[in-house]
Amino acid sequence: MRRNIDIWKALNIFLIIWLFHLAKKSGEIKEKKVYLGIFTSTRDYENRAAQRETWLKTSKFKYRFLPDAWSKKLEHESEKFQDIIFLGNTTGRGGARLYNWLEYAISEFPKNSLIGITNSDFYACEDLYTTVQEYNRQRRMVFGWWHDRDPNWLDERFPNTKHRPNEQFVVITWELAAEILKWPYCLPSKDGAKCNIDSGKYRVDTTHAGSSLGGWLGDIGNITGIRMNDEMAHLTPFSKDRYPNPINEKFCKHFLSYHKSTAELMRHLHCHDELLEEKRICRKVETLKEFQIQF
Repeated sequence: MRRNIDIWKALNIFLIIWLFHLAKKSGEIKEKKVYLGIFTSTRDYENRAAQRETWLKTSKFKYRFLPDAWSKKLEHESEKFQDIIFLGNTTGRGGARLYNWLEYAISEFPKNSLIGITNSDFYACEDLYTTVQEYNRQRRMVFGWWHDRDPNWLDERFPNTKHRPNEQFVVITWELAAEILKWPYCLPSKDGAKCNIDSGKYRVDTTHAGSSLGGWLGDIGNITGIRMNDEMAHLTPFSKDRYPNPINEKFCKHFLSYHKSTAELMRHLHCHDELLEEKRICRKVETLKEFQIQF
């Protein structure tokens, strides 16, 4: 059975590459708008400011910041920048914030768009947007950095709460978002025994956005997982040695993104991204000599 799955995966990858090059040759690849919901908190102003000054300013990503709680400071910030939406208090309920964002996205954005989530400690190099577009012909695309934590997992068309994309940056199609919303949301601690992953009736909140999404996509099935693990730097205490030091001036030449960033690192990476022609931000950036990884 394992051999059959490996053959299917190889054929699927070949088909993706073949379709992309065929479409590119014929000029038929159509750019799709990408709308990102950026998970943030009341204390993350410095990171939001850095994101606005860097990759959110120069890339084509559309975005909204999604705080898990509200405050007077956020209200003033929202009035100034017009890029924050509050979809309810979801502190400690990452699945609820994700489900609310998908409801908002489905009602506000066109059907041929792509819907994603990311965090306020995420930095996107200039090439990330282009790379997402290379795969946008996949109607059931799930693009991101994937966890492989389930030793019994066999079929990547059916993710689960352990084998799934990390919420640092994940993009899905509008169609998949709509399928997720066909079942109502529930939280086990509030809704009781009926709210369980095996019920086949609810989108269960694990309290974590990434594992919640993995479970929901597994319920739907038949997805096309786009794994970017070798091109997106996802920092953990166990993976830090896999990636080069992010203050290397050529970091964005080799990678698409950096997760677990500080405001200072975002500005540093932006200043040294060779694909960017606009370098005005470099005037107020002090080149970092060292960087303490954030966990």
